[in-house]
This record gives sequence, structure tokens and C-alpha cells, in this order.
Amino acid sequence: MKHGLSPGATWADAIALATIKAAADGSQQAAREIREATEGRAPTRAPETAPMEQITVEVIHIGGSHDRPPLSYDSVTRSGFKPIN
Repeated sequence: MKHGLSPGATWADAIALATIKAAADGSQQAAREIREATEGRAPTRAPETAPMEQITVEVIHIGGSHDRPPLSYDSVTRSGFKPIN
């Protein structure tokens, strides 16, 4: 059992053990490799300077009842939504 490996260990086992030891010793690159191997790559972020895409949402109220009317303009704007003029 050399370097903590069992007899019959593969090169992949040796590389994995070395990477885990490096991460435990504080290697951020080794920790990143382990995370990417187990969870997949982190999504890339859009640059902060990327222009925001404007979308328009149209809500059509169909049906309903008299005791639950559609939301008023004031209640929607108080909730943080801003109308598009």
C-alpha cells in the first residue's frame, strides 16, 4: 500500500488521491477540479456591462369571479413591477 493506495490501484486512483490531498492542503485549483468533476462546470456569468434585454409580458384576465377582481395598477406598482410606457 504505497502512498495510501491499495494493491491494484489504477493511475486514476493515484491522481484522484493526489488531487484530494492537494485540495486538503489548500490548493484552490485542486478543489476546483474536484468540484467540477463531481458537480459539473459552473455556468459562466454574463459580463456586468452586457445590456439588459427588455421583455414585455401581457396578462389577459379570463373568467374569475366578482370577489377576486384583477389586480389594480397601484397594487402591481407597489409590488415592485414597473410599467413599460
